[in-house]
Amino acid sequence: MQLNATGGLGYVWFPDSTLNDGFIQTPDASPADNETYVVTVTDINNCSNNDTLFLEVHPNVPTDAGGDTLTICEGTSVTLGGSPTSPFGSTYQWSPSSTLTSSTSANPSSVPITPTLFTVNTTNDTCSGVDSVFVTFFPTLVASSGSNVQICFGDSTTISVTGGDFYQWSPITNYTGDTIIVNDTLANPTVFPSDTTLFYVLISDTNGCNMTDSMLVTLIHYLILTW
Repeated sequence: MQLNATGGLGYVWFPDSTLNDGFIQTPDASPADNETYVVTVTDINNCSNNDTLFLEVHPNVPTDAGGDTLTICEGTSVTLGGSPTSPFGSTYQWSPSSTLTSSTSANPSSVPITPTLFTVNTTNDTCSGVDSVFVTFFPTLVASSGSNVQICFGDSTTISVTGGDFYQWSPITNYTGDTIIVNDTLANPTVFPSDTTLFYVLISDTNGCNMTDSMLVTLIHYLILTW
């Protein structure tokens, strides 16, 4: 904050430890706590007078961007800010704002494209605060289902997936309600399709990231010969 003394030609401020210059008319003050400054003003006749100024220091606005680091699955949404981000009545300005649902709300959401450092500046009355959070990604889940297969009517086959940690295959039953897949949470379950079936698999890892893939099992019906 800039202090200001008027009148006279010479100025001496005390204490000057928190001033950028204790011998000018308008020094900048940056005290950590409340401070009383005394200024001695001297005129051209070398006459002097004193005055005092009490500077009350308010604390910075408590600000929480949501932690130091948030790690998410790539392509998913994350909510920024704390609970609360700042006291009631504060205003907010987040940056960068290109992936945010709002740059001026307390808890905006984002689907970041790359690892991003988000910064929030808060204001409450005349005081302000700032905090940042770095949003990064878990390692990319790499997984895939096996190649499409053909089987004869009445046969079974194994469908499979590589990569990931947890699996959920579907459909489990056919259109008549008969079970066509055994152990649908295995990486390589056995299936008994009654018709050509496209099997889907939801693949997840220990971080909670997931992806989907599919595998087509084509049914070849018996060739019926008549004599």
